[in-house]
Amino acid sequence: MKVYISLFICVGILLSSCQKLEDEYKYDSETVADWSTVANTTSDALIASFWNDAGGYFNYESEGADLTFHYWPNAHAMDVLIDAYQRSGNDKY
Repeated sequence: MKVYISLFICVGILLSSCQKLEDEYKYDSETVADWSTVANTTSDALIASFWNDAGGYFNYESEGADLTFHYWPNAHAMDVLIDAYQRSGNDKY
């Protein structure tokens, strides 16, 4: 009897999860972004928030919360800076 009750509950859950949801795509096609400006802004924010002047590397956490050196975050940050330099040619990167 317990098996039938458990089976009935499982079937009820499965059937109730098959409801059709109305999904609406709310993208404004009028919005235009200057992706070069977006990339430059985020690259500058990375430097401002994570760069450690004294150590010459990127901190593990933003705003100097953790000054520990970690390899992978620095590798990713260097990838961002190389991309920024190649994209803009700006020596600050």
